Amino acid sequence: MLIYIDPQSYTNRYIKEITVPGLPEDCQLTSDLKDLKDIDIYVAGFGKVTREMIEEAKNLKVIVRNAVGTDNIDRKAAEEKGIPVYNLPLVNFESVAEMTVGFMIACGRYMVFNHMNNVNNTEVNYYTDYQGQELFGRTFGIMGFGHIGKRVAEILLRSFNARVLIYDPYITAEQADSFGVVKMEDYRDLLKESDFVSIHTPLTEQTRNMINAETLKLCKKNCIIVNSARAGIVDEDALYEALASKQIFAAADDVLESYENNKLFTLPNFIGTSHVCGNSAQARRRVGEHLLERLLTEIEKIRNA
Repeated sequence: MLIYIDPQSYTNRYIKEITVPGLPEDCQLTSDLKDLKDIDIYVAGFGKVTREMIEEAKNLKVIVRNAVGTDNIDRKAAEEKGIPVYNLPLVNFESVAEMTVGFMIACGRYMVFNHMNNVNNTEVNYYTDYQGQELFGRTFGIMGFGHIGKRVAEILLRSFNARVLIYDPYITAEQADSFGVVKMEDYRDLLKESDFVSIHTPLTEQTRNMINAETLKLCKKNCIIVNSARAGIVDEDALYEALASKQIFAAADDVLESYENNKLFTLPNFIGTSHVCGNSAQARRRVGEHLLERLLTEIEKIRNA
């Protein structure tokens, strides 16, 4: 059985230390796309898996994404060929949720701005010009209530006596109520009421630029927006204008569309990181463990087919 592993995947040492040694001895591994026509299982990393690749892979039986997002895979093409696509949904939700709440605290208290002013020996009067915000007892809006959204809500409810609103078309009002949160039928209403907004939706045609010039106008003046989901959900030009004009209080974004010369980095009320919310040692180890578990399951299915 031939298994293709995206070469970038090997930057995760736990794939080398846990996944690869745990595979059956008769499984051959390749990271050469010249072998595409012969592979049985495709382990996808960040690289695109296109329709052309799927059609060329005549022997392909399953695609496994070694992370949560599958937007780099042409799932429609895979579905047409009857090839299942799996991800690893539970590997990094704790890491992303913790950093999301960290962003809220850091934005609310100008932590990065304060730090950089100290590094650059810049004097700023924080007591008059940059007073912060607490999280305790505030209203939080969560857009997307999957594993990460639920964990963020749990932290906020238990630690900050929060009122939590959610927007997710796939969650019923009864399910939300059982979790201790309130379902909003329209995300615009969530934006109007929230002091903090946390984004955890996938990037789709429906969610692209959900946060734009018009929807930002609905937000409270003290609103803090955190995006740890996907680039493209937030219109970055509109966000810049809202932050620069102090239409909203602050924002953090882990998944910018462009990092080079991005004008958002010139603002004191913005924090930008380079898609690292899920990058903890614990999460990366779970990738190795969960990938091995999924591969062993799929190998067994193929053998018994």
